[in-house]
Amino acid sequence: MPLSHGIPGDLQREVSGEAFQSFFEQSLRCDEGLAPFPTSAALLEFLHAPSEEYARKDAALCALLRTFQAGGPQRPGVGALLLLALWPGLAAIARSKRGPAREPEELWAEVYWAFLETAWRFPVARRTSRVAQNLKLDTLHRLGDVEADRAKEQQAVAGLLRAAERTGEVAVSSSSLDPAALAEEAETAARRGAFAQALARACERAVAEGLISDLDRHLIVATRLYGQNLKALAELRGVAYEMAKKRRQRAEAVLRRLLGPQVEP
Repeated sequence: MPLSHGIPGDLQREVSGEAFQSFFEQSLRCDEGLAPFPTSAALLEFLHAPSEEYARKDAALCALLRTFQAGGPQRPGVGALLLLALWPGLAAIARSKRGPAREPEELWAEVYWAFLETAWRFPVARRTSRVAQNLKLDTLHRLGDVEADRAKEQQAVAGLLRAAERTGEVAVSSSSLDPAALAEEAETAARRGAFAQALARACERAVAEGLISDLDRHLIVATRLYGQNLKALAELRGVAYEMAKKRRQRAEAVLRRLLGPQVEP
């Protein structure tokens, strides 16, 4: 199965609906950069064509970015249009990150969210040339941050497991304190239920005592036990990604204290 299986079709359906097409024709085309294109399909055809009309392509992408950053009910459609516009480059980035230990769906999710976060923060007013190349480079840099976050998450899971092991909640077979090895132990323990139950009990106690909120508990359980993507979950709950990450870190510090006061951060 190709890495990008099904994704372009899903994005095409997002932008081909009657509501989004009406929005494109009546609102987006008011921007000078998009005025020449009667439909989103015509815009994508122009952006993907091997022409040297770089200034027009930059103007069109800047117009999309401004609309995406402005928000509004059609923002998901504009995001999908941006993804389709940069799809060849994003697919190449995803292929370059493939490895034997990476699930294709997980890898694409990381590329997807890294790009949308890049688009959200892109300084349109200052960087009006080579927009496509800059978006791809910034996405690559943000993926590097995601990979660093993954290493920190492994250490966080390892800390929770170590705390549970010290209080007898979970029996750890390995004496190694290597974060990657402990994270693997945590996944094994979660599958057999012991670690999941210990963490769930700690979450319930923390909520009952007012130490963490229901949102904090949701962030912990959904991402640590069920493997949901934190960026996707933050978007669903209407919380900024950086805020969700900080809330989860604070909640995990509380849980480490409940599971085992001697645990290292």
